[in-house]
Amino acid sequence: MHRNRATSLAALVASGCVAMAACGGSDGNSQASTLAAALQLQHQGQLAAAKQLYQHVIAAQPSNYVAHYDLGVIAQQQGDDSTALAEYGAALTAHPNYVPALYNQATIYQRTDPATAIDIYRRIIALQPHAPSAYFNLGLLETRSGSVQRGIQDLAQAVSQQSDLLGRVPKRFRTVVATVTGSS
Repeated sequence: MHRNRATSLAALVASGCVAMAACGGSDGNSQASTLAAALQLQHQGQLAAAKQLYQHVIAAQPSNYVAHYDLGVIAQQQGDDSTALAEYGAALTAHPNYVPALYNQATIYQRTDPATAIDIYRRIIALQPHAPSAYFNLGLLETRSGSVQRGIQDLAQAVSQQSDLLGRVPKRFRTVVATVTGSS
């Protein structure tokens, strides 16, 4: 799952504070502290406790996209894709271009609805052109769905952005992708 939100916990808490302030909550500092505590618990594997704190934040600020996103991550980790999709959807309602929620949605849909996953990966790339994982997953889906040329182009773009992905390219496309990117 996509956990690279920007840089660090501090950046996440800061973005959460900005998001909460934008929601008009007078207790933004309290909710920011609760959000930081929830994230800490989540990283420690205390998912039930983290979930409760995220739900507390959402009760106070229903449009808190960070809390919805992290509830989605927990649900996805627990194999509850329908809840994960609902939480990612809530995050995207509050922040329509939140790439981490889009990415995680796509990872679920790539198993159940490849066409939807392809559309989401393309949206991610439009929002964030340097997205090697999105290009890579998109390329794999395209080659499987019969759009081999486009898939090879997207796999090559992924490799050009992150060269170590070449080893993960399916063998039947690896030589072509290596030639296109000038990799070896």
